[in-house]
Amino acid sequence: MRVAKYMHQQDNESSMKDQVQSSQKIAFLSPTFPPDHCGVGDYTAHVCEELVKAGHVLEVWTFQKNPKKSKEFSSHFHFLDRPLGISGFIKFFQELKKFDPQALVIQYTPYLFAPKRGIHLLLPLWILILRVCFRIPILLMTHELHYPVELSPAGVLLGFPQWLQYLCLTFVSTKVAFTYEAPFLRFKKWGKHKYTWIPVGANIQKTAQLLSADISVGQEIPPETRVLLHFGGAHPTNLIHFAFAALEEVLKKMKAKLVFVGIPDKKVQEELLRTQFPHLKPSVSSVGYVTEEEASAWLLRADLVLAPYLDGVSTRRTSFMASLEHEKSVLTTQGYLTNPSIPWEDFSFITATNPRLYAQKALEILENPKFSNKMSEKGAQYYQGNFAWAKIAQAYLDHLKL
Repeated sequence: MRVAKYMHQQDNESSMKDQVQSSQKIAFLSPTFPPDHCGVGDYTAHVCEELVKAGHVLEVWTFQKNPKKSKEFSSHFHFLDRPLGISGFIKFFQELKKFDPQALVIQYTPYLFAPKRGIHLLLPLWILILRVCFRIPILLMTHELHYPVELSPAGVLLGFPQWLQYLCLTFVSTKVAFTYEAPFLRFKKWGKHKYTWIPVGANIQKTAQLLSADISVGQEIPPETRVLLHFGGAHPTNLIHFAFAALEEVLKKMKAKLVFVGIPDKKVQEELLRTQFPHLKPSVSSVGYVTEEEASAWLLRADLVLAPYLDGVSTRRTSFMASLEHEKSVLTTQGYLTNPSIPWEDFSFITATNPRLYAQKALEILENPKFSNKMSEKGAQYYQGNFAWAKIAQAYLDHLKL
């Protein structure tokens, strides 16, 4: 299985603690961290928890002033101002020197370091200085590379400069990893030991079910009503109108309710009007941002999770991963970022980015519950074998050679 190959996993199921030879000191620079509503921050928190469980010592630098600590992860946090200017970098350098880590991990997307235009001219210089002075592995963990380079005002003014910035960042970093396969396939020819692909895990973990037993959600929805769940933010790549089309098709044959988790109700109502589905308003609701336990409870309540993406499903989609781990049937789409080496159709339902086909598939799934349940079981098994957080954390150690 190629996923296992890229993550350098062994066939046995021995724990991370047995694989780790000695405790390592690892520094993380993550622009966001819980309680920020951000997938990158959630991702960092889960990776850190697994590394701490394995006996490593971590410190985190973030732009979040009041990071949320968990029982598993209570390491030291340092606050930095955004953007990371000269005074901020000096502070970071001094604190990093005091910690004296064996490796530094930088969680990167352009807009988290420079919110306005995604261009931080000094960032490559800062990484180069750290590389020269500390002489430790510096892993650039890439969640998004740059705005698309295309013949449009945004593509020229934002995409091209961000692309050049990213090339500079990869040049000055000692190690580079991507959360999805497409860029890895492009970059690996530049150095197979420098570049790798490390998937994401579930941002809402199944362990939350232990707490969600005391949380009631969807009590106002009759038991016979099918719940379609759209789980995730309002990013432009989330095809919200596909979810509306699916609901419209399902309502022709059965009672159904479409629930949005992670999107404010105002945004959902705007999208209903914009995409010409106002007649669906009585069957659509949004609960906005919720706790991890509440999100887990909604996943458990759902009959079908809708995950339509403009760029296609890939191993960077934490909400998709959460659906798999909760053993839920999930309907997604195929696009230009969809990992070619993963057999998506073996454990999930996937269509082309066509709203009509997507809607028809949603109805087909709900009309065949036995097959749907079988696919959800396969999804959970595939997740545990390839995308569990312990495996992801071990992939970090493998790529950093720690």
